[in-house]
Amino acid sequence: MDVKDPNHSKAERLLKLIRDEAKVVSELTKIELASVYSRGNVSDPQAFTIYSINEVEARIIRVDFSRVLLEAFKLSSALKLRTLDLLHISICKIAGIERFATFDRNIIARKKELDKINIRIIT
Repeated sequence: MDVKDPNHSKAERLLKLIRDEAKVVSELTKIELASVYSRGNVSDPQAFTIYSINEVEARIIRVDFSRVLLEAFKLSSALKLRTLDLLHISICKIAGIERFATFDRNIIARKKELDKINIRIIT
């Protein structure tokens, strides 16, 4: 959405690559987007978050966060990710999502470990 974002052209390319696939985001992603937009002085960060999600034709999924936290605890030793990254991956596991789109270097660096738990990183 932000043409000044250093990953903007990568994101556009990725969205073209997966344009015909079902796309989902979690409630956690929704909160992160609203937080980023609010720090960027977007006048209505919540509305812009929903707009952004709709613009990429994604739907918001809900998961039981008690299960997510337990899964994150189980995966923490193997994945060695930061907490929010670990929560995103745990949401994928709980929701049965096998592909995770990201430009996060820390997550990408754990590709081998993520392959072992059947989550493929796409960038």
